[in-house]
Order: sequence, then C-alpha cells, then structure tokens
Amino acid sequence: IATLTAPPESKHTVMGSGSAEPFVAGGKSYVVLAIRSEKVGAGKVIDAEIWVLGIEDDPKKRFARRCDNGETSVFRTDPEIYIGKEEVFVYYNVVTKDGVYEVWRSRTGIATK
Repeated sequence: IATLTAPPESKHTVMGSGSAEPFVAGGKSYVVLAIRSEKVGAGKVIDAEIWVLGIEDDPKKRFARRCDNGETSVFRTDPEIYIGKEEVFVYYNVVTKDGVYEVWRSRTGIATK
C-alpha cells in the first residue's frame, strides 16, 4: 500500500478537505484532493490547495501538480474530476473573502489517451 503525503512544494501538511477522488487516466492511477494545514471548523474558512497526485510506490517518481491559481488564504474544497475526451479537468469549490461560494475549473495536464 502506497502512502500519499503532501508534496514538498505544498506549504500544508494535512491531506484532505472534502473527499479524495481517485481516478484512472491514460492507464495510470491518480487521486485529487485538497491539502490544508488545519482542521475545518464550523464557519471557519482556511487556506487550502488543490493537488492531483499519481499513485506510485516511489514518491520521487510520483506525478504531483497543484491545480489552483496559487492565491493564498483561499478556502478550496471538494475537488471533483471530469475526464474529458482528451484531458482531465478538476472542478472545486471556492469560498471567496466575501463568503460567496463559487465553482472553479482547472486543467491537470493529464491526457486521457
């Protein structure tokens, strides 16, 4: 069993803010999830990053790509995968500083063929 840890490029350490979503594309296994540094409390908005990680035994060979715009202090959660005809996209929820919920989409760079 491979253990997934936050990529070294992430400033966060806690895996998962919303459910992790496993998927297969181009014959390889991946998981998309939100990574954060603290637990989400009732009414609490915290910073989180959206990442796609390849499932590999060797972490040094693992595919890891951040799939958000890099803005800090943004609450992102509940990433979902859409496997398109040629490319995989991730959709996730964002809570703005004004408390507005939005759905954002990001390219993963993962080809489906």
